[in-house]
Amino acid sequence: DVEDMIKEIKAYPILKGIKGKKPKDVKAIKDLLVRLAKIAEDYPEIEEIELNPFMVHEKGISIVDTLMVLRQRDV
Repeated sequence: DVEDMIKEIKAYPILKGIKGKKPKDVKAIKDLLVRLAKIAEDYPEIEEIELNPFMVHEKGISIVDTLMVLRQRDV
């Protein structure tokens, strides 16, 4: 499940808040991953989606740049 995948991230303790820092919006990460999975399912011609950098805030996320690669069609 998506939550288990997120918990496997090496930086997960940082997301939960450490050293007096407030926790980040882990639910926003989960929602984004679910949406990306749905997009990939609905559009099989998508070969790759890159979100870089991906920043998680106390509320919400920011994606500075996105790259999408589509499979070439057979002509």
